[in-house]
Amino acid sequence: MSSIKVFVSCSPRTVLPPSPLFSSFGDEGSPYGVFAPLHEQPKALDHEYYGLCTGNLYLNFSKEHFPVDASNFVQEEYLNKHSLEKYALLEDAIRLRLEGVDMLVSEPVDVQKSYKNVSQMLGKQALVRTEDLQLFLALFNERHPQYSNTLHSYLSGTAYGNNSLFVMKQELFEEYCFLLFDLYDAFFEKTNTTEYTLMQYANLEVLGYLVTRVFFLQKMQEKRTSSILQCVQFSHVETPLSLFPTKEDAVVVVFASNEKFAPALGVCIQSMLEHIKSEHFYDVLVLESNLSEDSKGRLVKMCSQYQQVSLRFFNPTGMLSGRKLQKNATDHISMETYYRFLIADIFPSCEKVLYLDCDTVILSDVADLFATDLGDAVLGAALDPEIPGQLKSDDTSLASYFKEVLQMDVSDPYLQAGVLLLNLVRMRSLHSVDEWLGIAGSRTYRYNDQDILNKECKGHLHLLDLSWNVVVDCNHRRLPIIMQGPHQVSQAYLEARKHPKLIHYAGFEKPWDAPTSDFAYEFWFYASHCAFYDRLLCMYAPSHDTRGGEKQSFIQRLFPRGSKRRLLAKRWYYRLSGT
Repeated sequence: MSSIKVFVSCSPRTVLPPSPLFSSFGDEGSPYGVFAPLHEQPKALDHEYYGLCTGNLYLNFSKEHFPVDASNFVQEEYLNKHSLEKYALLEDAIRLRLEGVDMLVSEPVDVQKSYKNVSQMLGKQALVRTEDLQLFLALFNERHPQYSNTLHSYLSGTAYGNNSLFVMKQELFEEYCFLLFDLYDAFFEKTNTTEYTLMQYANLEVLGYLVTRVFFLQKMQEKRTSSILQCVQFSHVETPLSLFPTKEDAVVVVFASNEKFAPALGVCIQSMLEHIKSEHFYDVLVLESNLSEDSKGRLVKMCSQYQQVSLRFFNPTGMLSGRKLQKNATDHISMETYYRFLIADIFPSCEKVLYLDCDTVILSDVADLFATDLGDAVLGAALDPEIPGQLKSDDTSLASYFKEVLQMDVSDPYLQAGVLLLNLVRMRSLHSVDEWLGIAGSRTYRYNDQDILNKECKGHLHLLDLSWNVVVDCNHRRLPIIMQGPHQVSQAYLEARKHPKLIHYAGFEKPWDAPTSDFAYEFWFYASHCAFYDRLLCMYAPSHDTRGGEKQSFIQRLFPRGSKRRLLAKRWYYRLSGT
């Protein structure tokens, strides 16, 4: 097997493909690029092949060609598991592509539609200053006359190399580095760049593009075995493909939130922080796609006051790229609720995590819940106390739905998914993440992800005490339904309300909209200690007579949340949609 090292010029926040083959190296802002340290330590070369990519631009190592844009780059949104396979950016695939090849370089751009040749394009586009280009070309001809014919041919042609991406054998790489450094060193000896703007200095890398292309053309003439590959440009390379717990014995707690729910998340985390113990370490992960820097800054400030707490953010959008997840049009949930299906891949080495909805307030140490032994169960959760009462109502459609769609009997425990202790080992063995997401997008469910978890994990559930997920009496409508259910369930719920360990503001009525609603005082108690208190006060605008001060749509006015009219409309929706 060939020994390969591909240097990637990028910022520290850029994610690299998961392989020791790729490594961030050198100074991104220098024309010398990632090879500056090698220039000073040439004996560091100990691999058969060396290559160069940038933070968001990689060679397409697959043998398939894809449509390109005007820059001759294949455009891809996310550097994720699927794109790594698609463009053969995995180590074994790259090794296979290198068999019998001395050098791989990127495809050039044909400029003949707009310019006479490469020389004219460089002059008219002013990518580098005219005097700088002329000096560099003069030095090229003077110091390396053996390249003069190839240099002239390149400049008079129409195939322009707009980057320096390549992989080449060690002896070629050493020769290339000598040529590149010699020319840059001579150029900087004769050039004063102190008055250059940042853009002018950065654009000097264009001279390196010229060296790369001329070197490649020269070696082709010497009958070296070479290949030209497409370039793939990724729009998002800032999110890692996976994470590892910050400590081996950490209490791993995962939340999912968007910017709208950031203040609620802040209150939830504040309540959690006020109940943690010093003997535990808490690894907190927030799954998000659009949290503002203001929201992240407030959360970081809150958690930074506790030495035993680590806070991280993870954007899972790339993992969902290309997938269509159904969302019940009659429900108020966000797409972030589906992020829990991704946790097994986000934490590939983790055995157990605690997932909490952000519209909760925590009144006990989550380490106690995390310590629960799940045994062979896929997940641990508390019963949804409302469902048994709903199943006993005059509306028989729910019982039919349970039997026909969820394949559950009315006597089967149905769990509330806002608080989940996940056995990731069992989740992976039951379904891969791709399979979980496929299920989520395959059928219209009444309660979306919650229905999916209940259906797929039937018979493999661990019942948590209801005190760990006390759902509020939303708009004074939930408690009467609960009381219609089995005596043992309603009594357990009433008992849990007396000493709740976690309060869940499930439903449309939220304490920031209705400060006198059920258990709202607990929310506002922790809100007053929270870094989001000012934003929460701004969210509550009673003078508007609309929840959260938001303007209500015609549909919301016609079918108010919690009204009998809305309930009837939902029933008709279920019938018409086949659920």
